[in-house]
Amino acid sequence: MEKQKIAPELEKYSIKPGFFKKIQLKILNFYKFVKNNKELKKELTSFLSIFFGIGIYGVIGAGAGSLLGFSFNLESILGFGCALWLLENKFIEFTSRIFSSIKLIVVNK
Repeated sequence: MEKQKIAPELEKYSIKPGFFKKIQLKILNFYKFVKNNKELKKELTSFLSIFFGIGIYGVIGAGAGSLLGFSFNLESILGFGCALWLLENKFIEFTSRIFSSIKLIVVNK
């Protein structure tokens, strides 16, 4: 039995997608899903902003530390970045809330 020949212009549609093409299609489908889902898009953008903020703070802190003579590896860069991010976004907000609740001067009428 001889295999039936397919016309050359239709042959590309009968080929199964390869491994990397499947990965590319899954990524594109996920991108379309995120683009259409507004809540997930909001969560993903906030996560990415936190992630890149930690990375930028880590690089800046490692650069400043290397000027002082310290050597850094990846763990200490990420740790320093996390510490600076927490200091800016959580600790300062927490202390400002505490200090704003303290009344320094009370005016009696």
